[in-house]
Amino acid sequence: MGTTELILAIIFSIIGCLGLLLLIFTIVISYAFFKIGFKRKNVNEYTSIIYDAPKEIYHWFERCSSFDVTINTFDGIKLTAKYVKNPNSNHLYFLTIHGYHGMFISRMPIAKVVFDKYNANVLAINQRGHYTSEGKCNSLGYLESKDLQYWINYIIENDKDARIILDGVSMGATTIMYRLNEISSTHVLGAICDCGFYSFYDEILKDYKKFNNVLFPFSKAFLKIFYKIRYKVDLGSLNCFKGLSESQIPILLIHAKDDPVVPYSEHEKECEVFNKNTKINILRFEDGGHARTFYRHNDEYVASLIKFINEIIK
Repeated sequence: MGTTELILAIIFSIIGCLGLLLLIFTIVISYAFFKIGFKRKNVNEYTSIIYDAPKEIYHWFERCSSFDVTINTFDGIKLTAKYVKNPNSNHLYFLTIHGYHGMFISRMPIAKVVFDKYNANVLAINQRGHYTSEGKCNSLGYLESKDLQYWINYIIENDKDARIILDGVSMGATTIMYRLNEISSTHVLGAICDCGFYSFYDEILKDYKKFNNVLFPFSKAFLKIFYKIRYKVDLGSLNCFKGLSESQIPILLIHAKDDPVVPYSEHEKECEVFNKNTKINILRFEDGGHARTFYRHNDEYVASLIKFINEIIK
């Protein structure tokens, strides 16, 4: 081998080694993001919950008849919830679902409105991989949407005359929207979905691009592979199109135009595809950020909430 050939061989070898190292680095970074993004929070980490209103508005249920509930879901995981029984119960239930890294208490201020005005019982759940529910990780709404039916069944099994209103924020809203077409309207009267995302893939990629913009074009494929291995489903196919377009459940969609977490364009997609033969109410705010419109526009939010509930419980 001549000198020139030897130099070229060395250069190509170096390039090959660097390429292999870059591939390994990309896989490691992608997997690290996947693990961080979907891992559970320990119970003691929830002591730092952000209160957007006086704490007593979150903890009002402690003055009522409330207790913890546990169920086993489809894959054997134990899920927990806080059940608040209304002394004047009329078979109406407000089943509320928190968002990513939230907990049952997250929507308690909204639940109090329905508890007081409509004498509703409240079931505030902890999603899998959150607070005291089991699960090593969450799936950003995919497996959680399966869990939702088990919570609905729990209510119906204990009250055959139950009338249920679903409520979710952010990931909790997507949990509802993804399988809304599979939920029977026999017991579920309507759904309130606040700042949920339409596409699982787009939501994950948006956050990952912020995490590592340089490797983004190369590593997004690995995220799909990891999700496929863990959850046995194609991440790219996960969106709320079928759940919304085939829904028979009335819905109230809420979003702020300046939402920095879930883009307003996601809300527009949801409104566009929702079943035109099913009732839809839309509440939009110019500002309010992500999952904060109830606190920043309380009067308008509550008025729209009451209007929607009045229409679906007739």
